Amino acid sequence: MVQNGDRIKILEEAYQTHSERTGKDYWNVKVELPDGSHKLAGILAMTGDLFVEAWGSETKNWIGKEAEVEIKNGFNNDYIVLHPVAEEPDMAIADEEEMVAAKPPKIEPKDLPF
Repeated sequence: MVQNGDRIKILEEAYQTHSERTGKDYWNVKVELPDGSHKLAGILAMTGDLFVEAWGSETKNWIGKEAEVEIKNGFNNDYIVLHPVAEEPDMAIADEEEMVAAKPPKIEPKDLPF
């Protein structure tokens, strides 16, 4: 079980799939939860798009990256949104402009696909 603010770690390359039942596209990716357990996570394409924006389209580059958990209240049940966590700049080579940390993008309710 995860809570708001928890971080999960990407363990393997992600792959895209489509659910005939829901009609939605998903990314499947193996993750490590805060308790150390591993789980195959199915994330909405919208969240996967945030990962692509933050880390690139080559999902092998996502391995070892972290995402922060945000639990939202849905109409029928709660759901989880994952926000990519920005990497800390290398302080040995970063100049002052590079040291500004990026914030994970916020998702507005109007942007939800349902």
